Amino acid sequence: NNAYTELYNRAPDVLPGTIPEMRNPEFWIARMENPDENLEIIKKLDPELFEISEERFKGGKKARPALIFATAKAVCQMKDIPFEEVKQKLLPYAARRELKHNGYLEIDDVQDSSPLRRGVPSTWTRIGKERAINTGLLLSDALARKAESLSYVKPYKLDVKTRKLVTEIDAWIALHTIEGQDLDIKYRGSPELTPEKSELIYK
Repeated sequence: NNAYTELYNRAPDVLPGTIPEMRNPEFWIARMENPDENLEIIKKLDPELFEISEERFKGGKKARPALIFATAKAVCQMKDIPFEEVKQKLLPYAARRELKHNGYLEIDDVQDSSPLRRGVPSTWTRIGKERAINTGLLLSDALARKAESLSYVKPYKLDVKTRKLVTEIDAWIALHTIEGQDLDIKYRGSPELTPEKSELIYK
């Protein structure tokens, strides 16, 4: 945790002037060479989902992208590689990681019946659980895949080996996220869950 905090605190130095921009979806959209027409169709079909998705993406600390860039800079320093050459290629992956995280949170709120997220009403309390799940899928799947597609075009293009490694890491994170959430849900019905433990974990 201390190492994580230290990396996050260093992130603004690692990426001066960029972290705040990450809160704006237009930052990523502007870097798409071929905007996805299908996303525009969905946006017209249900603009509220996109509005909420953008709102969620703007919130939070952006710790995951910050950690990605901080780690990359540390590795570049060790390997004597110019960080500027690497930074731009990491943008699609950083965006995808944050989008997936926000999508998971939407579904997590539904499963936990959490009334608040980041100090404001959870999506499911505003538009219902069914559409909140759709919002989560929009963030973690459709928009995250669009961000991923940038890694196939210049100047963000990754070589095949690196793209394969990134995909494997993403799969590992997804599996452990699902495993952790499933254990959490199962534990709620366990006789080991005393009122005191429930207060500590879920409040």
